[in-house]
Amino acid sequence: MAKTTEKNSVKQISDNVTESGQNSSEWIPGPRTSAKNVRDPRVRKTVNKLRAVYIELLGEMSPDRISVLKLTDRSHIDRKTFYLHYRNMDDMKNDVCDVKAADLIGRLTGEITQDIRIIYKYLDSLEPGVYSLLTSVQERDFRDRFLHQVFTSDAFSSYYQGDDADIVEGYLYSIFYIYEENRISADPLESSELADYAARLVMNGIRGVK
Repeated sequence: MAKTTEKNSVKQISDNVTESGQNSSEWIPGPRTSAKNVRDPRVRKTVNKLRAVYIELLGEMSPDRISVLKLTDRSHIDRKTFYLHYRNMDDMKNDVCDVKAADLIGRLTGEITQDIRIIYKYLDSLEPGVYSLLTSVQERDFRDRFLHQVFTSDAFSSYYQGDDADIVEGYLYSIFYIYEENRISADPLESSELADYAARLVMNGIRGVK
C-alpha cells in the first residue's frame, strides 16, 4: 500500500513537472542533457521523473540530505543516467528552480495586478518542499535565482527604465515578501485583496523612483 501511495505521489508531481514544461515556451532539458536527445520522449520522461522525485524528497528532508544515491534509488534510475543530465545535486536543485520560474513566467500577462494574482495563486500551488526552499534562510541562492528570473522577465520589463534597475527590482521582489508575511500572519488577507494591496505598494514605490 505504501509503495502504491508513493508511486501515485510521484506521478502527480511528475504530471505537474510535465505541465511546467508545456506552459513555458519549450520543454527545459537538464543542464547536461545532450541537444540531440532533447526531443526524445524517453529522455523527457527520465528528466521529468528525476525532477518529480527530487521534489517529493524535498517534502521529506532538507536538500543537503538528498544524495544522488537516494534520488536514483527512489526514481529507479541508475546513477549513470543521472549524470547524463546533471553534474551534481546543486545542478538538480537549480534545474527545479529554473523549471518552476519558467512555468510561472509562461503564465504572466504584463498587467501588474493580474500578474501579482497569478504569482500568488502559483505560490499557493507549489509543492511544500519547493516552497520551503523559497523561504529557507539557508537557501537564499535558490530564492534569489527564482525571483530574479521572474521579476526580470518580459512581463516586468517596462518598469526597468533609467539607471535605477536594482531599486525597481527590489520593489518587485517585495511582491514575494508581502505574500510570505501574509502566509504566516494570524489574520491573513484574502488573495485578491492582498494582490491589490501589493500592486498599490509596489507601483507607488516604482513611481517614486522614477
